[in-house]
Amino acid sequence: YLVYFLAGALLHSATRSLTQHPRRWLVISVVVFAGAVVLSHWLAATVENGQSNPAISAGNLLAAVSGTVMAVCVSVLLANGNVRLMAELGRRSLEIYLLHTVAAGAVRVALIKVLGVTNVPVHLLVGTAVGIAAPVVFVYLLERWKIPGLFAPPARLQLA
Repeated sequence: YLVYFLAGALLHSATRSLTQHPRRWLVISVVVFAGAVVLSHWLAATVENGQSNPAISAGNLLAAVSGTVMAVCVSVLLANGNVRLMAELGRRSLEIYLLHTVAAGAVRVALIKVLGVTNVPVHLLVGTAVGIAAPVVFVYLLERWKIPGLFAPPARLQLA
């Protein structure tokens, strides 16, 4: 764990800059991410028989780091705004975590088998939306119908 502790200590000043100027870093990270993805795909097309290329690995690493920076910037912008939806999703994160695969899997089956949709962006958008919304609706219905305890510990284990 020392490696992660040291990395956090070294990156502290960088994260301070991210939190102080999230819009600037968001724009930079989107541009870097897009460039790294395009470059990696272009380089991958030039390689024969799945050979390794250090430039592709560097591009993938750059895309991963800039994607992380994007996520941090979006999180900071959402946290600075008064976004009640994000707070509610945070309170429902356990339920979303436990039920999202069932909902997203059902959507995937319905899109492919029933509707014949094989478009990847459609699957990602619809699957993500339903994977988040369905568990929230399920919990709302449980609360409305007064069915307690499905996502809570037994009463004797709960804190006062």
